[in-house]
Amino acid sequence: MDIRVYSIMFASVLALILVSSENIQCPQCMHMDHTFTNMPSVYESIIGGLLASLNLSNPECQYNTLLPDPCPAPGAGNRSKCETFVFKAIGVGFSTILPTAGMAVNVVSRSCAERPVAEADTCMDVKDMSASNPELGAVLARMTSRLNTVNYTGEQCFTSANGSETAASTTAVPVATSTTTAPNIQR
Repeated sequence: MDIRVYSIMFASVLALILVSSENIQCPQCMHMDHTFTNMPSVYESIIGGLLASLNLSNPECQYNTLLPDPCPAPGAGNRSKCETFVFKAIGVGFSTILPTAGMAVNVVSRSCAERPVAEADTCMDVKDMSASNPELGAVLARMTSRLNTVNYTGEQCFTSANGSETAASTTAVPVATSTTTAPNIQR
């Protein structure tokens, strides 16, 4: 065989190695916790029991200390990135019957995501996401319509850093600072 054939074969193998080495590793998990304020014990036990039955408490996910898993190979024109979604909502006023009862919910989700190669690492505030994500917009609208006051913060980030590089972190992902308050409605 000619040296050019060997060069082409070597370049092809090298290209395959480089492409496959771009597959990053990301934690793949979900965490949810909640706290109550001024909630009567009967409601706290019912709501708390339902949420506890979902078995979503995962502090290792919350603080990003899980070992990452390899992301699947992305399709043509895409690359794998680590996706992190952080959301915190505080609602007060479950109708006129429980006007001072409140609940705080924290959600953290981490996973692999397939994104366009040209896309830079990015974070989007949850307030901006609701316009482009109808499902999230509907959830936020329901939440703000059913409670007297709702404040929420959160963001969704896509990063090309390996999850293993951040797995030693002991802090939660910072949360964006947007706040939305539902109008106080007398019911």
